[in-house]
Amino acid sequence: MILDSSQIADYQRCPMKWFLRYSLGIEKKRTDEREADREFGKRVHLFLEKYYKKEEVDLNEIWNTYFQGNEKHKTTEGGLFLCKNFPKFLERIDSQFETIAVEIKDEVKLSDNMSVVVKLDRLVKNQDNIYIVEYKTTSSIYQGYFSRYLIDGKSTAYVNYVKEKYGQCSGIILIAGEIKYYDKPSSPLLHKNSPEIEDYSQSEIKYSKHYGEEMAYCQGYHTKYEMEIINRTKEELEDWKENCILWINDMNKSIETNSFKKGDCGGACSLFKGCEYRELCKMSKGMMFDADILNQIYQHIENPLAYLEE
Repeated sequence: MILDSSQIADYQRCPMKWFLRYSLGIEKKRTDEREADREFGKRVHLFLEKYYKKEEVDLNEIWNTYFQGNEKHKTTEGGLFLCKNFPKFLERIDSQFETIAVEIKDEVKLSDNMSVVVKLDRLVKNQDNIYIVEYKTTSSIYQGYFSRYLIDGKSTAYVNYVKEKYGQCSGIILIAGEIKYYDKPSSPLLHKNSPEIEDYSQSEIKYSKHYGEEMAYCQGYHTKYEMEIINRTKEELEDWKENCILWINDMNKSIETNSFKKGDCGGACSLFKGCEYRELCKMSKGMMFDADILNQIYQHIENPLAYLEE
């Protein structure tokens, strides 16, 4: 069985969701907002991978097939603008670090017959300190945004992997890129010479009666980038391993009995714009699925674990 932290987290929240996605291997036929969000993040990651591998980057090629949802900020134009501005922020950070590797895929061994796949964006070094670098995209870097990763199982798996492979890990550098869209000039107005004007896709310099001088009226797409460093204690790493083994054993029992519970533990039904399997779950009993809904709304995935091989 090939597992990663995302699968274990899905199973913890709702065993039925894990079964439908990774075992039965089905997904909604129509690309919706959830898929648009995932695709947006994947394309930003692809750009950053090429950027750090010093490969030729064609932003139009990366974004020209992107499916646009209903959100104004996560569009082809928004993605292009976010990627275009990203290097300016990264250059201020990169001077402090030496890149060890980019896009690492490996495994963390839990026991003799259990392991978890890890996929790291980037690994860097500053003197004797080794850091994991992870990139995030969001529509809002709100106060406390990074706190969600303090208990994130995926982050714990990454730290565990690096400590076991390199002997130490000084933490995870989380870099978030925010993309917003403003229909009208943002407030307060910016001074006409402000460097922040470049953070907007549209700007016009004109006289403001309120300020009594020429100001920059900025609107359209707006980008912002922030970073935070988090880490894990020895106790947290040990707890993560023990919990993973317990949940994987529970998963194996569910597979043997072909019985997967439906649950909303951790808000699985409403998490991240809602579960894509809600329609099927509501109209099904136990492991008996409504054939009409299954055939009309869903389609089979040829390889539901293909993302682990990318």
